[in-house]
Amino acid sequence: MIGRLLILVLLVALAAVAWKARGYRQSALSAMNKVEVISERFTKSDFFEAENRQWLERGERPDVVFMGASITKRWNPEGKLGDLKVAQRGVGGQWPSHYLLRFASDVLDLKPRAVVIKACAITFRPGVDDKGTRRALLDMCAQAEAAGVKPVLATCVPVREDGNAVYGSDGKKQPSGINDRLLPYNEWLRQLAAEHGWGLIDFYKAMADEKGFLPADLAEDDIHPNAKGYEAMTAAARAALEPLLAASGS
Repeated sequence: MIGRLLILVLLVALAAVAWKARGYRQSALSAMNKVEVISERFTKSDFFEAENRQWLERGERPDVVFMGASITKRWNPEGKLGDLKVAQRGVGGQWPSHYLLRFASDVLDLKPRAVVIKACAITFRPGVDDKGTRRALLDMCAQAEAAGVKPVLATCVPVREDGNAVYGSDGKKQPSGINDRLLPYNEWLRQLAAEHGWGLIDFYKAMADEKGFLPADLAEDDIHPNAKGYEAMTAAARAALEPLLAASGS
């Protein structure tokens, strides 16, 4: 009798171990899948392969390509910028250093008249070095100019003051830390545009409240605009791009 009980206990224990092992395996596979998704987001360069091919097959060229991250991805200014033909090339979670991997296929191959380059707030989390962002932006501007494409710099949209989804390197809420880092970057963009004769869309000035944050009535969440916020972005883009491209001709 005791022997049977011992065997039963051992079988139950083995079953428990097998169940835990199955759980660990599923967790490991899930983690690996997440790593693959993140890796693809940062290294893949053909997100818009089909759309780019359509432009080329039609023999058309966009007037403006918008390069950016999630804010650009959620934005559809097509048909809202007068007669300008637009190609939206936003990929959520990317930084300007990642844009470089797809800059040739998403911008240069399409031969647009201008490219708008916009960084997202995640690039400026406390503890993250933004030197790479600045180097990447300068590199893209140089490539664009060499190809006859007008660089247009876009200031970064501020984050909400009461947001809770934007974190610093220590894991605490630090929306003000992000905004503090946005200010010198945005000012740097303004100076670059003035020095080099590049275009500028000042989304920050168009959307920041009196304290320099994204106001609640323009926000979908902590960092993304809502429909009204995108209307403000579209108005700012149109006001900057129409005269710029009219002056540059075809």
